[in-house]
Amino acid sequence: MAMRKIILRIYYWLTRLLYHQFAWAYDWVAALVSAGMWRAWVMTTLPYLRGASVLELGYGPGHLQAALLSRGIHAFGADLSPQMSRLAATRLRNKGISPPLVNARAQQLPFPRAAFDQVVSTFPAPYIYDPRTLQEIHRVLSPHGTLVILPGTTITSPQNIWEKLGSWFFDIIGLNPQQSDDYRVRLATPLQQAGFDVEIQTQPFKSSTVWIVLARPL
Repeated sequence: MAMRKIILRIYYWLTRLLYHQFAWAYDWVAALVSAGMWRAWVMTTLPYLRGASVLELGYGPGHLQAALLSRGIHAFGADLSPQMSRLAATRLRNKGISPPLVNARAQQLPFPRAAFDQVVSTFPAPYIYDPRTLQEIHRVLSPHGTLVILPGTTITSPQNIWEKLGSWFFDIIGLNPQQSDDYRVRLATPLQQAGFDVEIQTQPFKSSTVWIVLARPL
């Protein structure tokens, strides 16, 4: 238990650095710890994002933004990190896309009521379950909109040393959830308390299982 706490502290410290001062290394590190599957995991949310307008919370390096915009979806992104904003904006401009990105806190979004058909967040930090965040998401979603969260993945059958190390690391930091009622309750309860109807799905992806949370305003 003590070792897990130490590893978690180091992980959160490194995550803050990766999301700010060392944002340029984010893709490399994410690929390393996920055995190269991180970006592909993020893209598993695309089949759920079919509305005309989508807001991504915590867009990071901008890969999902690029995919949404290339599909003709009216996408916006909100992220607190100015370093990630520059990284994502550069990526989009290099693809000939004018970046529809803003620096903002999830707890105080600069968008009007019912502005989006869907809100999406992949591998979010705990801020996503902050009641103020959920209140803001509820506000900016259309009445029949959907919040799509990818909270984690389960590496079910590691095939090589990198996947075994990734599974061990994800176990430690809590991104490798197991099939359990307790985990589903922990995912659903804050959303239900914030006025959402919640559906939790899993889908296989290579040697892993991706978790998808769908939350709709009541």
